[in-house]
Amino acid sequence: MYRNVVMWVVDDNPGDIRLYQEFFKSNNFLSAVNYLGSYNELLACLQHEKTPDLVFLSMHLLVLSGLQNLQMIKSEPRFENLPFVALTSSDEEQPILEDVAHYISHYLTKPLEIGKVYDLFSTMESLAKFREGVVAKHA
Repeated sequence: MYRNVVMWVVDDNPGDIRLYQEFFKSNNFLSAVNYLGSYNELLACLQHEKTPDLVFLSMHLLVLSGLQNLQMIKSEPRFENLPFVALTSSDEEQPILEDVAHYISHYLTKPLEIGKVYDLFSTMESLAKFREGVVAKHA
């Protein structure tokens, strides 16, 4: 399931990166997962690598790097439909999430739970099929 999904996880906390690596490995994700440690790495990879299907972005990085960076990314036509999933450490970050709601597709609270990740993939897959149908209908 979800064998061909290319995901990037962006988090500046090495401990969290290790937890994500263990999570995806222990849950037999066959997708390609690239781990990035900073917003600058994300920006560089977006310019030089094939665009991923999904980006998990630490809320902490979003706060530190500012909403302007995410706005800049999403303003580029090739990234406007790139789904960003904010990774939060608590529900206390809800007010911040409301500020970025226009730029993120979803959010998950750490630690990740396999059921929530599968639900996220199912939702995104349904949205992609819906978008494809709308585009085909208007073509």
